[in-house]
Amino acid sequence: MKYLISEIRHVIDIEQFLEDALNEESKQTLTHLDLSPEPQGYESKGFDEHFVDGWAGQVGDMLPSLTSLALRQRILPDFEFTNICLSFPNLLKLDLTNTCLETLHGIKELANLETLRVGCLKIKKAGGIRQLFDLKKLRNLSFEITSSGCDCCRQGNIHSLLMKSDRRLRSLETVDFSNTNFEDGTINRS
Repeated sequence: MKYLISEIRHVIDIEQFLEDALNEESKQTLTHLDLSPEPQGYESKGFDEHFVDGWAGQVGDMLPSLTSLALRQRILPDFEFTNICLSFPNLLKLDLTNTCLETLHGIKELANLETLRVGCLKIKKAGGIRQLFDLKKLRNLSFEITSSGCDCCRQGNIHSLLMKSDRRLRSLETVDFSNTNFEDGTINRS
């Protein structure tokens, strides 16, 4: 995903914010962090806010006990997602809903991940989900579409790619396909 300078109106130094907001004990024990922006409608959804480059590595070092990260509606460039996966190796839960990612490359680094929300991504090719199958502990997977007016929700087809794949996620206990549409032939295949 490429950002145009005119799209980014706010650059947020999330590392400095957390440094100022948390004491040393909280930094060591914090297990959940929600960095989702306030919903602003279909047209903006986080495009006008951007975290300082390299934030994931800085925050990952600061919060060693973090096991749950929510980035719902936080538009992410693909390289930043890879950095997130490398910086938060202990994650058990990750919410990427409406992040408009075009690939999940790097997700195999989250070997302990149990819950993943990936509704409204822009993944169009099977290679974009290949590493998803390396998550041996993944038990809960959500493809929930949150908005029919969202460009990412209309363009992405991660759930169809998964259904068409010859590979399986053998540890799944729950799957959420809420509000998703399936292409003809996705479910009834030979």
